[in-house]
Amino acid sequence: MLYCFPGGPSKSALLLAVHESPVPNPRCREAKGLWSPCTCHLETCIGWYPCGLKYCRAKDGTSYRCGIRTCRKCHLYTYHVRQKQLCLWDE
Repeated sequence: MLYCFPGGPSKSALLLAVHESPVPNPRCREAKGLWSPCTCHLETCIGWYPCGLKYCRAKDGTSYRCGIRTCRKCHLYTYHVRQKQLCLWDE
């Protein structure tokens, strides 16, 4: 079991658990039945996080720190499921 490793699992242990599907499956939104295998997509986003300082320009041309610049980051996870019913959010 991966969660038994002190300090968490190693990268090589995690990579052993991942493999590509031998046959490309349709996306779950295109799969016909609830019991057919498909490729699931899940996008997760961090909508707001501080990522730098914001600088403004004064009327005399000088710049000054006036706030925090914010960023957004998203990641799309794509993975195989044995049954469409395990990925009902990908509609």
